[in-house]
Amino acid sequence: KRIVFSNETPNDKGGVIPNHVFDFSRYNSNPVILAEHNWDGADKPFHNILGIAKDIRLENGNWTMIPEFHGLTQESKDAKALYDAEVLRACSVGGECIWKTTGAYEMNSENERVPVYFKDNNDNRIAQSFIVYEISMVALPSNADAVQQLKAKCYNKEEINSINSNITILSSQINKLKTNLNSN
Repeated sequence: KRIVFSNETPNDKGGVIPNHVFDFSRYNSNPVILAEHNWDGADKPFHNILGIAKDIRLENGNWTMIPEFHGLTQESKDAKALYDAEVLRACSVGGECIWKTTGAYEMNSENERVPVYFKDNNDNRIAQSFIVYEISMVALPSNADAVQQLKAKCYNKEEINSINSNITILSSQINKLKTNLNSN
């Protein structure tokens, strides 16, 4: 099952990362999927690594991938079970973001000179580039659209026959109503 890990939806940190600014050159050599952006794994070394990302692609305005959980740790097994059950449905991309600036500077509250960021009509900063370091499975994504693309429902033969029967009955009722309306 594919999952969206980014698109051009504004995130909850007040920024937009345009699809064309993603740089996967670093990530492609080590396409890890982490748990909750836990980069250091200090509490349990290497247990934060859940698997690797397969088949990364941009489709219909969404960056998507297929998570391949390694299943070597309990954390990876748990994450896979939650993902397969469509409970763990969110993803988030981590890396280095460079925001577009206007070229002007202003003083912040600490009296430091800081750049003025370019913003869109909704007051969101716009990324100039984004170097991908990792992709994480998360409980709450910063980008509300970075979620699992749920599978379509599969119907058995009996369910299909029942649906077809209901369609036939409804179609007959609609035709009777049309006939009554036309005769009046």
